[in-house]
Amino acid sequence: MLDGRRKSIQPMAERLPDGNMQALQQFVNQSPWDPLPVRQRIAERLSEVVRPEVWVIDDVSFPKCGTASVGVARQYCGAMGKRANCQVAVSVHAATDTASCPLEWQLYLPREWTDKPERCRRAGVPDGVVHREKWRLALGLLDTLAEWQLKVPVVVADAGYGVSTSFRLGLEERGLSYVLALNGKEVAHPEDAEPHQPAYGGLGPPALPRYRKVADDALKRQDARMGWHQHNYVVTGLVDVSDVLGRLSQSPHLRELHDTALKELDGLLRAVNIRRLGLRGRCPFPDAGSLPDPDYSSR
Repeated sequence: MLDGRRKSIQPMAERLPDGNMQALQQFVNQSPWDPLPVRQRIAERLSEVVRPEVWVIDDVSFPKCGTASVGVARQYCGAMGKRANCQVAVSVHAATDTASCPLEWQLYLPREWTDKPERCRRAGVPDGVVHREKWRLALGLLDTLAEWQLKVPVVVADAGYGVSTSFRLGLEERGLSYVLALNGKEVAHPEDAEPHQPAYGGLGPPALPRYRKVADDALKRQDARMGWHQHNYVVTGLVDVSDVLGRLSQSPHLRELHDTALKELDGLLRAVNIRRLGLRGRCPFPDAGSLPDPDYSSR
């Protein structure tokens, strides 16, 4: 079963001396065996081989034509670059400049599934499964990997996860260093800033608390430790901005990003809570300049 490149049911059955595709399909799909020990062993072996510089949290999509597959819905499909009928799984990949492999993953169930228990039952979803946002699934995957004693170097993710304050706080609570993309709409304030509650005018709903002044001075302090990109990044664990710029300039495929960062650094700084970390090798910024902006509305 280990020989050959394709690991789907049919080619694996053909490689076995007495291979029975139907029996193998039933074993994988319906037999009550616990897959977690197998996945743990796979993650341990791959981590030893890849020696990841970062763990990448991302969505993996599977385009579908019908409506019977578990979790299938019309949602953003990264494989097609648009909203389409598909399944989506949240995954954690171990990655370097030359290799990438999945360590852990979990299927995402939209509310249109969890709100219909009978549909879930027909598809084989266990009773009691509820809707969980993608950022919650991602934190759960990180907790599972921590139970397996796998060490996370730096967590990286796109703006679909970076804009989630709850996700960022979850990473902070777990003591993890991270690099997360932002969409440029987030605003940072000093830690001691207090929101102001405007007086109710008597018409319509009450106004929400707001800050009287954007923390421009705090954002531009010399010790502001913020990442950037064409879409902006929140960075934790980096010593300072100049160190990251130096790493960008040393990487050929990120040199254009380095030049852009030098020009736009003053306008893109954001203040964040930083912990000291010594990065090994190259800075884990993906070269996303040529990628389309995805739709994050489903997260």
